[in-house]
Amino acid sequence: MSKIFFKAGEFAALCGVKKDTLFYYDELGILKPEIVAENGYRYYSTKQLTTFDIIQSLKEIGTPLKEIKSYMEKQNTKNFLSILKAKQIQLKKEQKRLNQIKKLLKNTIATTEHALSVNCNEVQIEYCTEEYYIVIDAPEVSYTDEKAFHMKIQEHISYCRKNYYYNEFPIGEIVLLKNLKQGLFERKYFCSKIDHKANSEYLFIKPAGTYVVLFHKGAYETLPDAYHKLKKYTEQNGYKIIGNAYEEDQLYYLSVSDPNQYLLKISIQVDK
Repeated sequence: MSKIFFKAGEFAALCGVKKDTLFYYDELGILKPEIVAENGYRYYSTKQLTTFDIIQSLKEIGTPLKEIKSYMEKQNTKNFLSILKAKQIQLKKEQKRLNQIKKLLKNTIATTEHALSVNCNEVQIEYCTEEYYIVIDAPEVSYTDEKAFHMKIQEHISYCRKNYYYNEFPIGEIVLLKNLKQGLFERKYFCSKIDHKANSEYLFIKPAGTYVVLFHKGAYETLPDAYHKLKKYTEQNGYKIIGNAYEEDQLYYLSVSDPNQYLLKISIQVDK
């Protein structure tokens, strides 16, 4: 029975790929030409179109060529289902990751655009609804201990990314009430805001209530000035501090090059 054969160029054109792709598949051993003539010309049969379709179909769902070769050596329905189910699990994880990136971009864009229109260095009173954070203990050292500082930051980022809690680029800080009362503005926690009450041992809830809010423009070294301004405003307007302070970067090293142009939102819970 006669067979129809295609030269490598013809077969490649029929499959919509370049000849180099066929040569690579030949090298890997997943699609070898049926005939190699004495002059080196390669010829493929019509039945190899089916083999090529198997390769392309599995590639489309993200199967590496090494796995495709292994499957073709032991091709059966059970192995086929195993590949599909494994790719389904991977796809769900990738979809979750992409949704997180989408949320990350949306929130960061909104924060950055809002930062361009705020009244800087002007204290305001705001009512805030309950908010949620993922936190990690900040190192009990000064900013000069860069190693401890960055190790904690990376630990926090890794945890948030692994658990899909990475909703915005900036990482904030929380100063506890007991420190505020003593005039100490040292952070207790690094934090990342999330949009739901997560089931995490690192969940921290910012209670709903009245807050004094200040968008402070300047380098981090000038933060004490911002706190003194908030404290003075609070006392002069008959309020008292009853809760923690929350620091959230609005403009920082990712969005501006000059530290003096950094913009930080500070919120402290108060009551009359």
